[in-house]
Amino acid sequence: MKPRSAHANRIAWIKEKFPDLSKYVDMLWGTYGALGYEGIDGERAKKALEAMEVILNGLERETGIRFK
Repeated sequence: MKPRSAHANRIAWIKEKFPDLSKYVDMLWGTYGALGYEGIDGERAKKALEAMEVILNGLERETGIRFK
């Protein structure tokens, strides 16, 4: 699978299965790009960690899979 289509497929899957988490996945992906290409920024890093926590907590709640 090509990276662009793989990302699009992941986003489509999360929007279908966990629509309440999709905005956080989008936020995380945007923050990842900014951190990766623009250097380290403490506020962006904080947002990335917050988004990851919301995503993992949501997936844990919906699937019963524990991440902690």
